[in-house]
Amino acid sequence: MSENISDGKGKLYLIPTPIHPTALEALPEAVKLLTLTLRHFIVESQREARRFLFSLHKNYPQHPWDFNQIELHRLNWKNSPSISFLQSLLAPTLQGHSIGLLSDCGAPTIADPGSSLVNIAHQMEIPVIPLVGPSALVLALMASGLNGQSFQFHGYLPTSSEARKKKILLLEKLIQQSGQTQIFIETPYRNQILFTELLKYCSPSLLLCIAVDLHGETETIRTLPIEHWRKKTPELHKKPTTFLLGISPIK
Repeated sequence: MSENISDGKGKLYLIPTPIHPTALEALPEAVKLLTLTLRHFIVESQREARRFLFSLHKNYPQHPWDFNQIELHRLNWKNSPSISFLQSLLAPTLQGHSIGLLSDCGAPTIADPGSSLVNIAHQMEIPVIPLVGPSALVLALMASGLNGQSFQFHGYLPTSSEARKKKILLLEKLIQQSGQTQIFIETPYRNQILFTELLKYCSPSLLLCIAVDLHGETETIRTLPIEHWRKKTPELHKKPTTFLLGISPIK
């Protein structure tokens, strides 16, 4: 893979980053080498982007790449960026330079910011190239043993207890009606509270998968009925965790 230019325009590469700081090896070699050909990046966090790019630079000292010459442009995803601002971020592609879109961890735009930028790239007829790499949601679903043909990701559940209870009950209703796997995440310091409420409100036979610290040293992926989880208390506090609810695909 290399920084090819078609029709005079550069490309927007969607570059996955490790979902655990020590798991650089989880990225395909071709993705790492292509990243080292780029000079322009749009990032979620400059600190995390520099950490990732420096780790590449450190692991490929033979590669002719000047770490000090890269350009990082942060896009504040919490605010709604204007179309003109998004277009300005993509301006280097009009001069033939390709750009890498980096999230802090995992795959850009999948449970992560970036879709607005990609949408503008399509409007500007800039080639969008998604690259292979880890996604916590996909890895958790793959390893869960739950329905992988039909699933829905909900992001974060409501923070208030009453609203969260209603959402959990709604998720179970959707599962019972369609068999669809329901996926969600939580801020790591609230994991234990969410786990407790799932045990409290879900039916005993409903299956719950907990995927913890994926690609990390304490990685754990277990799928058990709620009634079994009620006899266990996993340590989830401050550990990145993906939750999945569903039923067995075996009839």
